[in-house]
Amino acid sequence: LLKDEIEEDAKKAFQSYLGVVASPPIGFEDFATEVNKYMQLPPFNFPNPVSSFGGMKKVPAEGAYLYDAVYVYARALNECLVNKEDPYDGKGMMKYIFGRTYFKGKVCLDPGQLKIVFITRTRIPLNSESERLPVGDNNGLQENLETT
Repeated sequence: LLKDEIEEDAKKAFQSYLGVVASPPIGFEDFATEVNKYMQLPPFNFPNPVSSFGGMKKVPAEGAYLYDAVYVYARALNECLVNKEDPYDGKGMMKYIFGRTYFKGKVCLDPGQLKIVFITRTRIPLNSESERLPVGDNNGLQENLETT
């Protein structure tokens, strides 16, 4: 099951595999450390038997994106309700999201500047340390599509 060598059948089955994943956000290591710390506290009380050795549970990058999304939405919803506006008005809610600075000044959401970098993962060696290749982001994506 967990072998060091790759079986020929598995190699052949995945010879054309190409995965596209979002890159981890900036500061992800700090986020993962905080998640591991809070998982062991109430109300979660999820023990980490290797924490005394500096080991941590693996936190998927999507967890950070979900955390950010919930935080941004909750902050916008709170401001919307304080101002007695309709929380079901999506366009109205966006004014409480765009143009605001989040996370101690690290991020400012601007509709024209949103960026998520996607990385490919493949079984084909790319002659690099990580064998991962950035393939693009959404900055100017429409422009790039129109010129091809």
